Amino acid sequence: MLTNRKSVALLPLFALVIFLGGCKPSGPDALLEGERLIREGDYAAAQEKLKLAVELLPFEAQAWNHLGLAHHGASQPREAAQAYRKALDLEPNLAIARYNLGCLLLELNQPAEAARELTSFTLLQSRAEYGWLKKATAELRSQQYAAAEKSFQSALALYPKLPEALNGLGMIQLSRNRPADALKYFTQALQVQSNYPPALLNVAILSHRWPPGRAQDYRPFALQKYREYLALKPRPANWPAVEEVAHRLDLELHPPPPPQAPTLVASVKTNGAPTTNTPAAAPPPVTPPTKAAESRPAAVTNTQVAANNT
Repeated sequence: MLTNRKSVALLPLFALVIFLGGCKPSGPDALLEGERLIREGDYAAAQEKLKLAVELLPFEAQAWNHLGLAHHGASQPREAAQAYRKALDLEPNLAIARYNLGCLLLELNQPAEAARELTSFTLLQSRAEYGWLKKATAELRSQQYAAAEKSFQSALALYPKLPEALNGLGMIQLSRNRPADALKYFTQALQVQSNYPPALLNVAILSHRWPPGRAQDYRPFALQKYREYLALKPRPANWPAVEEVAHRLDLELHPPPPPQAPTLVASVKTNGAPTTNTPAAAPPPVTPPTKAAESRPAAVTNTQVAANNT
């Protein structure tokens, strides 16, 4: 989780070590060692080093931010939030701690609170496109659609090829009941990254369901996009549900042929021989009656009766 700078972030510490050159050596050393362990994903060992760092450097905000990262990576959200907030108490303008706390709150399904922290981050770091992107995501999830639209546009102004931002703008158009505009944004996201999972699934769903009564049938295109989504590696978490939808759509488009009617057979018994099934004899051809026979019903032979009653 912590290897992606769009999730949480580390700040290089070389300047910090120079600044703390007159401090007890073990404090900066513990901080640097904790940062290294975080990068390697060894969060338990990182916590040991960083607890020592904050003990030796109790007023150093970066030490608390890194301790928050170690707890965050170990899926200890309460401890992570406490450490991030301690860092911000010591240094309110520590942008990276604002960003990390915002990411944590978003993961905890507190998007409105996350948006506030991420707004502070973008005020401090206005050129960081990932901050605008994460802020927009929090605003979108908290249904602040106008704010989310501005944040997505700010991210695109800094980095025009962001499939996340284009997909997010499509979601905003859907919230305004503008499916045609939404589809344009989803398609643009796929032009940037053809296998971007959210946009791929959104195009499939929208092509499948909208608009009703259209002249052109987009269901085959929707099925193609469902199949592209299902082919992604690793499989998305919602793979079984999407696979079921695609299967039903496939049956709609390619229904199985109707079952063939069974061939009629007659039971024929020979003298002492076992019963065997043979095809029923075809009825004799019907000839037009003569004038003398027009007033009488046509005769039915016993063979015809047996065949029709079999």
